[in-house]
Amino acid sequence: MNDKRKPTLADRFLASRGKGSLTTPEVEDAVRRSLRTAKQFVLDDRAVEHIGRLMRDVPDLLIPQLRFARAPFEHTWIEFDASVLWKAHNDMEPDTDGDTAFGILIDGNAAYTVIGGTIEWGPTPPRVSPLVYHLNTPWGDAEEDDPYRQRVQMANALGDLGMSPLTLQHFYWGSMYHRAAAQGVKLYEHSLQVLPLRDKRMLPFLHDLWQSGLGELRNILIVLTVLNRPSLLTVVREQGRSRGFIGNRPAPYWAHSVVTINLDRKESVLRLTDSAGTTKRRHEVRGHWCHDRRCRESQCIHDWTPHPDYMDRDDPAEPDHWQCTQCQGKRWWRAEHARGDAGKGFSVRDGYHVISTQEE
Repeated sequence: MNDKRKPTLADRFLASRGKGSLTTPEVEDAVRRSLRTAKQFVLDDRAVEHIGRLMRDVPDLLIPQLRFARAPFEHTWIEFDASVLWKAHNDMEPDTDGDTAFGILIDGNAAYTVIGGTIEWGPTPPRVSPLVYHLNTPWGDAEEDDPYRQRVQMANALGDLGMSPLTLQHFYWGSMYHRAAAQGVKLYEHSLQVLPLRDKRMLPFLHDLWQSGLGELRNILIVLTVLNRPSLLTVVREQGRSRGFIGNRPAPYWAHSVVTINLDRKESVLRLTDSAGTTKRRHEVRGHWCHDRRCRESQCIHDWTPHPDYMDRDDPAEPDHWQCTQCQGKRWWRAEHARGDAGKGFSVRDGYHVISTQEE
């Protein structure tokens, strides 16, 4: 019921007036505009806990998959309790000043983060972090691939943050740093930008961000890796827009769909089907990775390389077609698209609430 529904971080951020902002009003307004068009995913605590356990227990299996991390839509919003992820990953209680409400806005290749609460203080006015990650975008001009320009841009950003290349490695990957380095993960695959600050006197604050944001990029990539696997997610019900209160002000609550996430080790096939002989209404399908039968039926721990038949058509830096060197199975990226019978109407989802159904 609407009177029991609590506002999401996205609801609170869209209704906020920029109180306590770190970035300029222009930056916050641009993030809000993009968020209004984004498909929203809300991860419940149990799903986040399972993701954290995967990070803790099988990091060597997760790291090779990070290169396949893509947002399911060009504009995607994801939010969850960051303290639950931290606790599950580190197997210990977080500090009282640890973040709770944590949001990620994917706008093309840019990943903005929004924080709206801590353990000690509860919900706090949402604010955009001054750091934005450019996923799969090297430092410098990617088209020219100029190593000198890459080093200059990297040095400028790191200088503002008080970082060296070594501390940036730790900032990106956190406790997975040594494993990521051993598996050949490149520091320059994802670049970082410092957004304009609301007040230049806040510049010293940036020096503390590498502590509070340790492993943030790793978390973003792992969450995206889970979300773009359609075999893990199933829509179970939709919740329309409504109105409620944020603080003492009436505000809109944005629509979202409730999605289950199956993270257990058992083999499962989760499909959305209609009755035999019928077709669905026209509906949106989020971007996801597809796998052929050989890949699905194989027990192989896949070793993926870009598929040679598609090298002339794929972006060499971010190929859409891959082949396993062991079992010859194939995977390919299916971009977001519409499917179904337009004559029966249209079904559009504004967001997703992701929960876990795994039994203890």
